[in-house]
Amino acid sequence: TGIAINLPQQCAGFVLPRSGLSTKHKITLINSPGLIDPGYTGELLVPLMNHADKDYDIEVGDRIAQLVLIDTNKAVLQGLDKTTARVSTFELNINERGTFGTLIIKVRACRKRPPTEPPESAAYVEVLDKKIGEEPTDLFAGWMFASSPAASAMEHPVYDLWVVDCKNAKT
Repeated sequence: TGIAINLPQQCAGFVLPRSGLSTKHKITLINSPGLIDPGYTGELLVPLMNHADKDYDIEVGDRIAQLVLIDTNKAVLQGLDKTTARVSTFELNINERGTFGTLIIKVRACRKRPPTEPPESAAYVEVLDKKIGEEPTDLFAGWMFASSPAASAMEHPVYDLWVVDCKNAKT
């Protein structure tokens, strides 16, 4: 194609056929949809197959496929500020840093059971505590389970943090 991309880690792509090319000229993609893995860097390749009885020439600039980008995985977290009794809900992409009060949070993985099993979301979360004028200190690193927030509790005098769900998660 002559087109190169650099997908971020939280984004995947599907290469899909163009309906006009297949219905009018019987040209289809060999593997459809073609999945482009999160973090892929390089040229886009689009393997085509001609199902017609005659040749079909593809010119530079022809639209032969379409790319659909999808956000692949993020964790939904809730945090309680015990001084104000406020609960905040926020989303973090995998390996993205977020903050809640003095906490620095990074989700390393988020998994969700398939719909045929009892519901459960679990996230591997790393939490640092960054007090004013001090270096961050390790506070928590481990799996948090949505169904049992107390079983994977992070201990902090001011904040509680727990996982609620995984969006677009691998099962």
